[in-house]
Amino acid sequence: PKPAIPFLNIPLAGHALAILKSLEKHNLIVNTYHLSSGIHELFPPLAGEFKNLIFSDEKVLLGSGGGLKNVQNHLNQDHFILMNSDEVIIPKQDDFLNAALQVHLKNQNISTMIVMKHPEAGGKFGAIWTDKENKVRAIGKTPPPQTQPWHFIGVQILSPEIFNYLPESGESNILYDGVISALKDGHQAQVYPLECLCFETGNIVDYWEGTKTCLEILAGDNSWQKDHL
Repeated sequence: PKPAIPFLNIPLAGHALAILKSLEKHNLIVNTYHLSSGIHELFPPLAGEFKNLIFSDEKVLLGSGGGLKNVQNHLNQDHFILMNSDEVIIPKQDDFLNAALQVHLKNQNISTMIVMKHPEAGGKFGAIWTDKENKVRAIGKTPPPQTQPWHFIGVQILSPEIFNYLPESGESNILYDGVISALKDGHQAQVYPLECLCFETGNIVDYWEGTKTCLEILAGDNSWQKDHL
């Protein structure tokens, strides 16, 4: 299974969990579909700091929104973090999730998305479009007036109110069915910009390009990127 594939000799899931190190650990819910037994074997050694480890095994693909809706009974009382398990994020700011959480709670956001600058955001692929206050105005390739594009890196903090905007059953998307629907209903979402390295590993080309970049950084001159790898 993809989260078990090693990146720099660490399972991809280990890289994902590493960015949670500054937070108090509560429940970890792991969604599975392909090769689920391998996921069940992988996570217990990685999840020792969490109070509870819960698996949600999909029989049919439910998407990022449907998979979340499927575990609502574990999450509907508290704000929570939703993240991918196949992206490698190397942040310059170690405790960025704590800082983002404070922004999220202070501004009563329904979603606070972690983003980075990317030259192809809004061009080659969709973007999170925000105003000058980092409030989300649109998601996709079409920019509203007076907005700037950000690249979403697969991590967001969500309010339990998000469940009001997800279909009761079937496949759905957390951004379009969830966040965009909530914005239309008057809720606020913001981005939290992050200086980081981010490597997507959804295909073999991106996986090897990310590996090559990291090895070059490790072999190069001193930098914050090298210090954090």
